Amino acid sequence: MLATSLLVIALSTSPVLETPQDPAESAASHLPTGTLLFSQGDCLAVKVFSASSYTHVAMVCRTGEEVMVYDANPGTGVRCQPLEAYLKCIAPDEIQVMVPQRDMSDKELEKLRSFLDSKLGTPYAVLHHTTGQRAEGVHCSEYLTDALCEIDWLEAKSPPRVSPGSLLDGVSGPNIYRSAGLIQIEEELPSPPPDAGRCGRMWFATKQCCQQCCKKLSRVFLCR
Repeated sequence: MLATSLLVIALSTSPVLETPQDPAESAASHLPTGTLLFSQGDCLAVKVFSASSYTHVAMVCRTGEEVMVYDANPGTGVRCQPLEAYLKCIAPDEIQVMVPQRDMSDKELEKLRSFLDSKLGTPYAVLHHTTGQRAEGVHCSEYLTDALCEIDWLEAKSPPRVSPGSLLDGVSGPNIYRSAGLIQIEEELPSPPPDAGRCGRMWFATKQCCQQCCKKLSRVFLCR
């Protein structure tokens, strides 16, 4: 089970995401390979340079019942992790879910997985977004733009200059993807020990406040 509380709000007329008692299981069971997860985080640099509220994007890849998420993240670079772990690490946040308009062919699925896996461990870099020149590392939207170009689902003159917001516009315009709804991820904060006295509860609340402030500042200025 997730250590976060998930609220799924269906937007489309035929929503992929529903709102059962366990929305996390609903998301995992309905998201096809190639699904893009756009999030509106706090990263100030991405918001300023891209003029968009969307600061991050990741891609879903299914292997049987296992749902994995690929992305490029500051500090870790290109990574792959289970959907539940991904949702937990970006909480609290709101995710715009975009699903492919059609199923991928077996050949497209194979090429996509191969490309995504081939970049694992690549360092994260974002400054080259301003120049459009390739760098040793990649940023999230560059990584996934390259992945979609690899299977000929997208064309991009300068993938390094693609931002999460412009990628969302790019896949929405030509009807390559459609909206499947929003996932609102709320962080579940720990409670003080039941036997804590007044001083214990005050100390616990102080620690929680400091930790949340540090986390917020890290998300704004360090983008993680």
